[in-house]
Amino acid sequence: MDSYIIPDIRTGLCRAVIERAIRDIDPSATVAVNIERRVAEIGSNVGDVAIRGRLAQAGFRAERIG
Repeated sequence: MDSYIIPDIRTGLCRAVIERAIRDIDPSATVAVNIERRVAEIGSNVGDVAIRGRLAQAGFRAERIG
């Protein structure tokens, strides 16, 4: 799993949008979003560039951490 800091996460709706965006490009992905920490843990066979690009399309700037 890769960790992404997503500063604009604020609500459960944000979490749902992020989860849906990732599963749109990888239906088998695992996505765990922590609203308080503003971090998403994403396990996917899709590369980092595609993940960040899809999140940007959904309205979320993401930076891979760790």
